Amino acid sequence: MIRMVEQGIGWAVLPTIMLQERVGLGTLVEFTPEYMKSNQSYGVDLVWKANDSLGPVAHYLRELLFAS
Repeated sequence: MIRMVEQGIGWAVLPTIMLQERVGLGTLVEFTPEYMKSNQSYGVDLVWKANDSLGPVAHYLRELLFAS
């Protein structure tokens, strides 16, 4: 995902810990989209391969997202 953003394909919401080095090198620019500046909730898409089973962490995340 990070490499795709670095190649100019689009933008992504990623954990800060994954970005610090690349922001420091100047290959990525950090910004906060307007929709993330408010207290409103927003939708999240969860995508996985239909023919693969989810591991325990992904299963937990899926259940957590579906519950909220």
